[in-house]
Amino acid sequence: GGLLFVVSHGLRKIQPLREHRISPGNLLAEAGVAVAATIVMAFLLLLALNAVEHGNPGHPPAWTRYALATLGAVGGATLLVHALAPYIPIAALSGWYLSGPQPAIDSFIFSNSLLFGGLATFVYVRLLRARQSQSAFERAELERAAARREVLTALLAAAQAQVEPGLLLITLHQVGALY
Repeated sequence: GGLLFVVSHGLRKIQPLREHRISPGNLLAEAGVAVAATIVMAFLLLLALNAVEHGNPGHPPAWTRYALATLGAVGGATLLVHALAPYIPIAALSGWYLSGPQPAIDSFIFSNSLLFGGLATFVYVRLLRARQSQSAFERAELERAAARREVLTALLAAAQAQVEPGLLLITLHQVGALY
């Protein structure tokens, strides 16, 4: 998300950079802050999803826990950016847009983070469920193969039991004929 942000919004900075209205150092610093803020947001989202995975699997339903975890991580990231705003240029944190009142910037950051975080959570849950389904299918296949092996073993034992009396009768008949 952070790299996508830097590429998409960095194109708007090319003209001011050519006209020497901004320095390359400032541009890199703003891009670094934007990427770092995105990494922190992603880390908070991963922590929240980890808490959902290792938490109580009972109530509330899983989708509610994932939604609450996403909202909590996005809210925490927004609070962190809000706390850093006095120390870091707001332009780097708010998407290189014109500075506005702090609530507008916070709502912008919250909504963008919620969009990316919600999408990431949705993809994560879908991949997790697909992996669980694949694992259940593989376990069922192993159980089916084991059951088939047991059936074949029982059929072989039954065939051996049928062959041995016949062989014994033939042997006794030949011994009787020879005697």
